[in-house]
Amino acid sequence: MLLAYNTRPIPDRFRQDITKEYHDNQVDCYTYFREFRETSVFTGLVVRGGKYRLVQYKDSQKSNYHQLTKTTSKRLN
Repeated sequence: MLLAYNTRPIPDRFRQDITKEYHDNQVDCYTYFREFRETSVFTGLVVRGGKYRLVQYKDSQKSNYHQLTKTTSKRLN
């Protein structure tokens, strides 16, 4: 299981209503695709402040699991 966690604080409800500030981070995960012989993004997601987000998992039902080669994150607001 691969999780993303945003270490920025959880926004309080008062500021969230006034400024629409959620402390979001955008996370892009890269892997190497042998078919195309290149490294590219396999998923991009937004993680709210103080929250976890499931990026990918592997179990008996879902057998493909990308090997993570690089991760970038960008502050949205």
